[in-house]
Amino acid sequence: MRKNSLKLIVLSFFKENEIDYVFHKHDLIFSCFQCNKEANMDVATSYWHCINCHSKGNLKELIENKELFKRGINLYNPKKEKNELLGKLKQLISKQDDDKLKKQLESVYEKTYTLTNYLLNEKESI
Repeated sequence: MRKNSLKLIVLSFFKENEIDYVFHKHDLIFSCFQCNKEANMDVATSYWHCINCHSKGNLKELIENKELFKRGINLYNPKKEKNELLGKLKQLISKQDDDKLKKQLESVYEKTYTLTNYLLNEKESI
């Protein structure tokens, strides 16, 4: 099986079962079904391990144990948080009538955008 195909199968499994995850380059981070701490999966191989309880396995084992994933456990997703923060700043800017304050908020928006992209290693333009 091609690595790209396995990656799509892995992502489909998590989306279809509404299991919260964060995808970063070649790794997928999710809550371990044993301890609810951070587990990492290499999407090219589907092998995963938990940093906390040292559970490990592959996608097949996750599929067999999908009912063990607890609903409502959310991971901190930096990209989602960045987008929400920038969205709120845009709302504040659009509602502002005071030009001086609007310019200051726009400056805060631009600096926040640049900083969060730097910290997340993203190469996007405003």
